[in-house]
Amino acid sequence: DGGIMMNLQELHTVIENGLNVKVVIFNNDGYLMIKHTQKMLFNSNYVSVDKNTGIGLPNFSKLLPALGYEYYSLKDWNNADVKINQFLKDPLNSVLEVFMDPNQGFLPKVKGVPREDGSILAPPIEEMSPLDSILLPTNITGTTKSVFLNFNSKSVPILPVPIIPAFIIF
Repeated sequence: DGGIMMNLQELHTVIENGLNVKVVIFNNDGYLMIKHTQKMLFNSNYVSVDKNTGIGLPNFSKLLPALGYEYYSLKDWNNADVKINQFLKDPLNSVLEVFMDPNQGFLPKVKGVPREDGSILAPPIEEMSPLDSILLPTNITGTTKSVFLNFNSKSVPILPVPIIPAFIIF
């Protein structure tokens, strides 16, 4: 949910240009990636990562209809399949807000390692954690890499993602 705040204006661009899109917001109550960084580097001394530390986010159930979107929410797994199907079958521009644990972990990730001298060691992207849950590299063509995750001994393609130094965006 914090991430969508960085590009909220683009939701209006979609409406203005008559595009038909579906948007999924993973609501973890703030800026969770920044929270993870502050946990690792600053001993969980949090600043501006959620409403408890000085940064609140809007009520998307009110904001998004004002921008022209149908709003759906998923707060638990009861009837999740029904709610997701309603969202996907809606012929209008729609947003599904999925509420998550505010301390949800991220996998895979490149984890910076603090050093005694105060610097941070940034390992190469091929040393993501955990290594055993990703098959690297499976298919590289041009500037994209197909990423696969292992679930119950099955290799599941996620999507082609741009190869960006230090970050993989899903």
